Amino acid sequence: MYDDVAFSTGPTQLFENFVLEADSRLISGTINNWHFFVFRLVDESNYYRVGYSADGYYIGAEFNNGTRLDWIDPTRSSVINQGIGATNHVRIEVQGTSVRFYVNDVLLLDTVASNRLPAGEIWLSANALEASETVVAFDNIVITAP
Repeated sequence: MYDDVAFSTGPTQLFENFVLEADSRLISGTINNWHFFVFRLVDESNYYRVGYSADGYYIGAEFNNGTRLDWIDPTRSSVINQGIGATNHVRIEVQGTSVRFYVNDVLLLDTVASNRLPAGEIWLSANALEASETVVAFDNIVITAP
């Protein structure tokens, strides 16, 4: 599913409804990347994810038995701080099938998942799109009840 997982709650900590806040920034490599936040991860074929790139785009999707259903196509946003060293604050609110995704305190995605997934793991990861490497730091990770 991903080249590298930067953080995982693992199979012993499953989350259903939660608020996740984290800071992430590109350390090195291509800005054509994704900083992914994967949640309600049941297995590698069933999960939700949102993300943003260091070149100013954001996305969101759900995966049902390996089939991706995009909540939004890659969309540019001026609220995303861009480039190497730029930090962005992410907030994800998950309640039932409702998902809200904020970057730098601006709501970018407010959607309802069509595939109701139960509690699952949370993963944070980075993905390089056009180069061999992207290094992303995730800091100040806090997961709370809604």
